[in-house]
Amino acid sequence: MDLSKFGSSENLHAGFYALLHYFNEHNSLPKYNTDTTHILENSKKLLSLQGEFELNSDLIKFQLKHCNNEFAAISGIVGGIAAQEIIKFTGK
Repeated sequence: MDLSKFGSSENLHAGFYALLHYFNEHNSLPKYNTDTTHILENSKKLLSLQGEFELNSDLIKFQLKHCNNEFAAISGIVGGIAAQEIIKFTGK
């Protein structure tokens, strides 16, 4: 547990639910430059329901900026290379 970033888990939770709410309304993930205010407003509403937490808009914007990234192809390639090297090292 990282106590230096108190409240960040609540902010991330609200950000994910705001993204899910946006996806259910629009059937697509939001664009960073155009839909930032919509996501921030929904995150603020969700945080107000959870208690006395302040919205960390930088964290929500960072989450919004990277919500469209896909790592499946990269991780598959790296995993395949790592598996091949392990097989070569163990001699099987």
